[in-house]
Amino acid sequence: MKQMKFFKSILSVLCITALVISCSNDGDQGPIGPAGPQGEQGVAGPEGPQGEQGEPGSVEYFSSSWIPNEFEENYPATTTAGFFIDAPQVTEEIMNTGLILMFGRRTDAFDNDIIESLPVLLNNSYNFRFQQRVGELNVLVSTAVEFDNINENAQLIDDYRYVIIPNPGNATRANKGQSVDYTKMGYEELMAYLEK
Repeated sequence: MKQMKFFKSILSVLCITALVISCSNDGDQGPIGPAGPQGEQGVAGPEGPQGEQGEPGSVEYFSSSWIPNEFEENYPATTTAGFFIDAPQVTEEIMNTGLILMFGRRTDAFDNDIIESLPVLLNNSYNFRFQQRVGELNVLVSTAVEFDNINENAQLIDDYRYVIIPNPGNATRANKGQSVDYTKMGYEELMAYLEK
């Protein structure tokens, strides 16, 4: 009986050894099995804190140089006069969706430069304004006083500058998120805002 136990033990060890030796990884790898099913979606984490307000972006714009007054010195007796400024930046698209602003620079009695936004009424009688057409701007001066000759008064503004903002509806003030109304800005405020 002892012999039988010993013989069974030896046979068991030989079988296990044969089994271990016969399983080697020298053969070709088998194909990849199919992917398992998708696991359940995890619970959403808490919402993060609100980020800080970003810096305001720059506004795309065009500004002409100062253009000298081209009003003639001797108009016949008339109540309206004008001159044209070549403005190739004034396109059909700009006229439909953009904004064109015109400014006039003049010198006061103390030799200080004053910049006016057109339209403007000067000396309670002389209305300076502009009209836009594709490729040009027309600067006009007219008088409200009948039979008043505008010869000297057309020279009240020394030179003109125009500013084109192609898409004015995209601008908001960074600190309050409000829309910007460029038409209510003076020249210095406008240029400071655009050049940020």
